[in-house]
Amino acid sequence: MFYNKKNNEMEADPSIKKKRISKKKIIGIIILIIIILTAIRIFTLNNTSTPEETDNKAINVKTTQVKRMDLEITAPLSGRIQPVHEASIVPLISGKVMKVHAKLGTKVSKGTPLFELDKDQMQNAYNQALAGYNQANASYLNAQSNFVRVEALYKEGAVSQQQHEQSQLQYSTSAQALTQAQSALNNAKDALDNCIVTSPIDGYVTLININEGEMASQAMPAVAVANLDTVEIETSISENLINKIAIGDPVKVFVKSASAQEFDGTISELSPAPAQGSLTYPLKVSIDNNDTLIKSGMFAEVRIVSANNKNVLAVPSDSVIIKGGESVVAVLEKDHATFRKVITGIDNGNYVEILQGLNEGDTVITEGQYYLDEGSQVTVIN
Repeated sequence: MFYNKKNNEMEADPSIKKKRISKKKIIGIIILIIIILTAIRIFTLNNTSTPEETDNKAINVKTTQVKRMDLEITAPLSGRIQPVHEASIVPLISGKVMKVHAKLGTKVSKGTPLFELDKDQMQNAYNQALAGYNQANASYLNAQSNFVRVEALYKEGAVSQQQHEQSQLQYSTSAQALTQAQSALNNAKDALDNCIVTSPIDGYVTLININEGEMASQAMPAVAVANLDTVEIETSISENLINKIAIGDPVKVFVKSASAQEFDGTISELSPAPAQGSLTYPLKVSIDNNDTLIKSGMFAEVRIVSANNKNVLAVPSDSVIIKGGESVVAVLEKDHATFRKVITGIDNGNYVEILQGLNEGDTVITEGQYYLDEGSQVTVIN
């Protein structure tokens, strides 16, 4: 503040006066911005019609006709692909691996050699068993000949009963010895034959767990072979669907990793009782896989048809709306809409079955129906 002699009064400092003017300008600018924004808002509201509304108050809609079609509902089930026929080959004898013929991923036939074990020891055992058999067979033939001769003499009274019984005992003993020798020879031959391990089925080699020079053990599989001509999926189904399917029913299977197209499958097994500790029922679905597109371990989705209604009236699912707690459909009559109460059946997510309320050929509104009232004027923009 300072004292003005001429006016004999206190006047404000010029800097303070300048600050007051600046605040007024800011307030004015803010008010101006608010006015402009309000005007824009009013203009926007005045020039925005209700959804799809035209100058004549008609609402733009899209329509379709009620038509007949086949409707089905599917329930998806999931599982992993596995071969129907698979063999884990364990050698029947332990031994050193001399040769591995199998290669991972190669196709083999039943009887194809997979690997070989050292057969020297088995050959020796077989030779010993063969020698024992030959000796037992010679003893048997000798005892048999002797018994026949003594039997004849005994009938004529030329030998005693004791001699006859001894001859019979020798014959019986030699026969038993021959049987045991035959069994030992067979076992030795089997052991020798088992030195060459072959595939028990046609298929692809999916596991090789041995190397040349290692000892093959009976404790774990050495090679695995899987037949992929037919594969299967193990999954389970709920109690709501168990009575809607049966063994032999066709199903669609989608294996994303194998193809964009669905595969044809068949329900091959279906349990009438739930799995232990579960409320679902085990089932198996088999798929022909002659082209081997589907590989073991792939994830698959099985689509079970839970409902299949033929030649029914249907409309797009979105055309059915709820008004006043009832299912209704907006029907086009000339240039205005009217609502009809409907009773619906199955709904697959795209189309819904109409049991009552509509006729084949009726034109129903599929878009814009939510903005309509009874008698609303509409313009079709299909």
